[in-house]
Amino acid sequence: MPRIAEIDGIIISINFDDHAPPHFHARYQNESISMEIETGRVIGRMSARNQNKLKKWRNANLAYLRAKWTEYGGA
Repeated sequence: MPRIAEIDGIIISINFDDHAPPHFHARYQNESISMEIETGRVIGRMSARNQNKLKKWRNANLAYLRAKWTEYGGA
């Protein structure tokens, strides 16, 4: 699972050949979520503070996330 970014200790990654819909994974200590690239929908649990950081980062990096999803061969 290639790391594509890190925000205040939150590790962001995209799996090779992952399932649709396009999404990324985020881990921080014992918290873990998946966030859909296009909608921002969250699956999993993470503090509201960290989710807000990720949502802001996602909004500012949509083109980068789409490119990484395509690069890593997501379905």
